[in-house]
Amino acid sequence: MTGAIRAIISAPAAQADDPSQGEALYKAKCAACHAIEKNRIGPRHRGVFGRRAGSLPDFSYSAALKDSEVIWNAQSLDRWLENPAGGPLGSH
Repeated sequence: MTGAIRAIISAPAAQADDPSQGEALYKAKCAACHAIEKNRIGPRHRGVFGRRAGSLPDFSYSAALKDSEVIWNAQSLDRWLENPAGGPLGSH
C-alpha cells in the first residue's frame, strides 16, 4: 500500500523519500474521505496519476470536476492539495 500512497500523494521530496511519512500524511489528510481501492465520500485514488479529473464512471462528481480538463499529475495535485476548495478548478 505504501507504493500506492507514494504514487498518489505529490508531497515535498522529503516526504516522498519516506513511505511511512507518506502513509501518515495520507491517513491524516485524505483517508477521512478517500480510499485507495474504493470510492467513499471522494473517489478512489488508485490510478489517479494521468487520469482526467472527474472521469471515474462509477463516482458522482460535481459539474466543475466533470467539465474540467485537468489531468492529475504532480503539478496539478500539488495545486489541488494546497487549496482543494479553491484549487485549479475553482469552486467545486
